Amino acid sequence: MKFLQQTLRVLIRTPYRMRGPRIGPGFALLCLLLLFLAGCTTEMQETEEAELTVRPDSLGYYFKVQKHVIELENPGESDMEWVLLNKPDWVVFPVIRGIIPAGESNEIETVCDLSVPNGIYSDSVVFRAETGDLHIPARMEVLFPTPPNGLYFGTTTEGLPIQFRKRYNEIEAFEGSHITNGQRQNEHFPVFGEIRYLSRTLTVQSRHGHDLTGNYDGYTTLTGTWTLPDSTAVTYTATRLENAQ
Repeated sequence: MKFLQQTLRVLIRTPYRMRGPRIGPGFALLCLLLLFLAGCTTEMQETEEAELTVRPDSLGYYFKVQKHVIELENPGESDMEWVLLNKPDWVVFPVIRGIIPAGESNEIETVCDLSVPNGIYSDSVVFRAETGDLHIPARMEVLFPTPPNGLYFGTTTEGLPIQFRKRYNEIEAFEGSHITNGQRQNEHFPVFGEIRYLSRTLTVQSRHGHDLTGNYDGYTTLTGTWTLPDSTAVTYTATRLENAQ
């Protein structure tokens, strides 16, 4: 395309005669039109390329920051396909590939797993696209481990069952029974709430008016209180079931 542009410029700027009449202004106008069209085509080709950018440029997970939202953006003029090439074992991604339309972005919420042994962990998150690889350094600091993910089952001091699933920083699939006004009441919440940690104690505030606390000195055993909307507190002990995720 550049060769065509240069050739047209030479034809316009260099007066010459061929056998016959001198080339007139109509030919020059035709050359200008072709030059304009050639420039437009070149510009379209240059802007049709896709591009992948990512924010933030680093990830740090620890006790108070267990989530990060990664934004993948495509400021180019064509769709961009990406794939997650590498990630730390202690970071969970809900998706590992996608397509970003031109001028748009994808948001990916990541969460770390603090149930690993104490220590400082370092690795990289790598996204691959047709324009190359993007590397994001990731770091996690674990001062004390949190209870492992899985299904916890136990009983209350009233002798009634209670169970729930810990999934990273959330409590879900909650089922529990309690006595209110002499009657047994059964509660079930598919999503209970998000976990907050303080030392070796977790607390969960549910939008349903139920709160949950748990101490885990035994790591896989939680002992705490389940608070009802009327402020009644039920004490419970629950242990993680082996091989139950």
